[in-house]
Amino acid sequence: MAKGVILLYKLFAPETKIPILAFSFIQFTTLALVILSIYFYSKFRDELLLKRIFKDFSIPNPSSITSDIFSGCITWSIGFPVSCVVSQLSDLAIYLLYGYQSYEQMAVKYLKATLESPLMLAIAIFTIIIAAPLTEEFLFRGMLQTWLKNKLGSKPAILIASLCFALFHVSSSQGLGNITLVLSLFSFACFLGFIYEKKASLYASIALHMTFNSISTFRILFFTDS
Repeated sequence: MAKGVILLYKLFAPETKIPILAFSFIQFTTLALVILSIYFYSKFRDELLLKRIFKDFSIPNPSSITSDIFSGCITWSIGFPVSCVVSQLSDLAIYLLYGYQSYEQMAVKYLKATLESPLMLAIAIFTIIIAAPLTEEFLFRGMLQTWLKNKLGSKPAILIASLCFALFHVSSSQGLGNITLVLSLFSFACFLGFIYEKKASLYASIALHMTFNSISTFRILFFTDS
């Protein structure tokens, strides 16, 4: 939803900058709708199925939720370097082919734009580190990957859900940088999908996603020019 509203701004008012407060409102509205969707899904559908999406204890020798969270955090040490290598190779290929080397993700622009306002910065950090991982993992791993797994099997489900996740972050303002973005996020999303499948736990993929966003946010705030 948030991406859809932003896309409308880009299409019909490309010269207009999206206000930070409006962007934050869109993100919180999206989070609220997802929470409501979870509530009504559990009310009118199989509540046990919803619980299994978050943690399936019916598998042989299920791990604890604490172990799932720890595994998710540790997986960052593998997933992040791989996505960085994919990103660098993609950037190099695009530069050699098109001479294009400058782009910035919308989330990065959004975060940097809030630096002058402590309140907006706090909202942005909450959105990036907490809200986005919760909503995106529930939608792409919990719902989409689970549904695809029942139809196609585990491996196709991970690949398709990962591709959908990567395409979800495409923005017209990023130009050819979208190629790098999609490839790097796809590679990272495969780790999200794998840890979710391996642990049968959404807590694991949420922990990995939060770790990735937390460290990326820290790097943006303290190791790049604002």
